Amino acid sequence: MVQGDQVMADCRKCIFFISFEQLSDDVKEKTVVQAAKRGKEPLGWCTRAGHVITYYRGRCRFYTPRSSIIKPAKKPITEYLKVISGD
Repeated sequence: MVQGDQVMADCRKCIFFISFEQLSDDVKEKTVVQAAKRGKEPLGWCTRAGHVITYYRGRCRFYTPRSSIIKPAKKPITEYLKVISGD
């Protein structure tokens, strides 16, 4: 995906989304103020775009699904090296 492309997104599945319940008190206050200006209820915060989320699905140029993150190995690297070296 090229930066700036608008793709269909579900914020709940994005690495940049933080739900309203998980926000710190100062960020919660900021989201309530921003959402009130739009006449909506705050659902969360986008750390990449730096603004309140008032709906979960829509178009977003910053959308990065959580599944695209490289997951940590299940074993330490030394275990894999033992297999390769034959020890």
